Amino acid sequence: MQVSTNYMTQALDAANRNAKKELGKDDFLKLLVTQMRYQDPLKPMEDKEFIAQLAQFSALEQMMNVGLASNLTYGMSMLGKTVTAIDKDGYYVQGTAVSVRVVENKPMVKLKDAQENIYEVELAKVQQVDVE
Repeated sequence: MQVSTNYMTQALDAANRNAKKELGKDDFLKLLVTQMRYQDPLKPMEDKEFIAQLAQFSALEQMMNVGLASNLTYGMSMLGKTVTAIDKDGYYVQGTAVSVRVVENKPMVKLKDAQENIYEVELAKVQQVDVE
């Protein structure tokens, strides 16, 4: 399949904008739509290629959902336990895990310390979990 220069430029621009982040399902879908929009009308994308790309998109979406569910399960296993983590400012905080939620596709754990202060930290920033 011949890919137009305009499509490649847009794809590279999108990749450069997201260089610091992982490419997600939305990025994959945007690339697929852009590829379809700028395909050569005399040599359109074959059905097999389109179906293969949709299958890849579906597999990516399912893997992301499984990963998020796994992280949420891990976060819920911390409830009621003493957790040490790094907060958004880079400081160590410690408290009892009281809730878990998803913010912008990131699992977050809410901690309450002995002075009743509340901290919300990314699950990825948890350093230690103590069983009481």
